[in-house]
Amino acid sequence: MSGRLRSALNETVKVTPMVFKGFKGDEAVHEVLNHLPGGKYGALFVVMLVLFLCWGIF
Repeated sequence: MSGRLRSALNETVKVTPMVFKGFKGDEAVHEVLNHLPGGKYGALFVVMLVLFLCWGIF
């Protein structure tokens, strides 16, 4: 991988979580997971499903 591309990827990885938290994305995810039917097991199922689908895409 070229130096420029690696540098750009590193900066993106540093900035993305700050933007997500700045727009209160962590609180939004928390609210969505708390309001799912099934309690903690429903939230676990949804998280595992999302991970499974993302794994298949990438």
